[in-house]
Amino acid sequence: MVPAFEILPPPPIIAGRGSVERIPGAATKLGMTKPLLVADSFLVGNGYVDQLQRQLASVGIEAHIFAGFSGEPKADHINAGTQTALAHGCDGVIGLGGGTTLDIAKLVACCAAPSANGTAPNRNVMHYALGATPLPDTPLPKLLVPTTAGTGSEMSATNIFAGADGRKLWAWAAQSRADIAIIDGDLLNSMPPYLLVWCAMDAFVHAFEASTNLSSHEGANLYAHRAMKLIVENLEPATHGNGDALQALALASAWAGVAIDRCGTAIAHMASHGLAGIAPVHHGMATALAFEATLPWLLESNASCLRQAAQACGTDIQGLPGTIADMIDLVPDARVWPDQIAAIEPQKLASEMARPENAPMRDRTIRQILDPDMLPLANAILMKGP
Repeated sequence: MVPAFEILPPPPIIAGRGSVERIPGAATKLGMTKPLLVADSFLVGNGYVDQLQRQLASVGIEAHIFAGFSGEPKADHINAGTQTALAHGCDGVIGLGGGTTLDIAKLVACCAAPSANGTAPNRNVMHYALGATPLPDTPLPKLLVPTTAGTGSEMSATNIFAGADGRKLWAWAAQSRADIAIIDGDLLNSMPPYLLVWCAMDAFVHAFEASTNLSSHEGANLYAHRAMKLIVENLEPATHGNGDALQALALASAWAGVAIDRCGTAIAHMASHGLAGIAPVHHGMATALAFEATLPWLLESNASCLRQAAQACGTDIQGLPGTIADMIDLVPDARVWPDQIAAIEPQKLASEMARPENAPMRDRTIRQILDPDMLPLANAILMKGP
């Protein structure tokens, strides 16, 4: 029986090469006059944020910059951004950057929401971690502009951040979705090829897992299968700077974001979140290598959704691991873990993967992950043999 599903339309998008020039008009449309501009420090350093601030000022918008963060998004970053927005009386949030920036921007917009019925919402993002409390219903308007093609955060209601102990947490709420997203592949030009591949692989795994887990449905597959096809066809030319291929990757990341927003992720993200809870590691790298390592185990189930995903990639279930390997091999020495990850004992990773916050990803995986499976999977991910 085909499962019933409900799917809402994705956030409004403005897409195409050069569409970044439409940021001032989009901000005006959302009624912003004093937005908080949450931006990657790289974009501050190369002068682009100053340029955008002047463009916004030319249409009467006074943007205040928040760029005091680095690495993965952390609760402290979000709380600091919230206080900055409140201090300047910001009436909107513009997020310009990669997944870290966009997740921070989305949660700042929620935590800095105006008071309702004379009561201010809790301003500490930890109050909302793991869905303990619903995010405020009246967030500030959000304009999101990704400069990487990986997380698809600009299209989803999922927000990932780390607590004080470094373990990844999440806050999911429809009110954290973008009000407008601008998808411009030209913004990916500055990404080094290895980083482009790791980010694109993260998007690929989003699409694959969203279309093959127990929550999958036809409505999300429209986006997920298209995303995988675009990544397989465009990743290599994108690493050589092909502008149209970069635009295709930017769209693929967005479509994958729509898919996981509806269906969530599974085993590879369970593993990459477990790795991040132990030591710093690039999320795209961790997800890609965890996906490659666990894929043979997953394919043993021979589920029809896996065959359909392989077909969307232009191959079959037998050829899928080779397709994945070809994309990962675009990164030199791709399978060399950072020293801190290489030193991890498999039992430690198995324990981290089994933590309660990773249970939704474990439970959605199309093949049931039993407790005895955890250690062999951890061994495979860390490349330490059976």
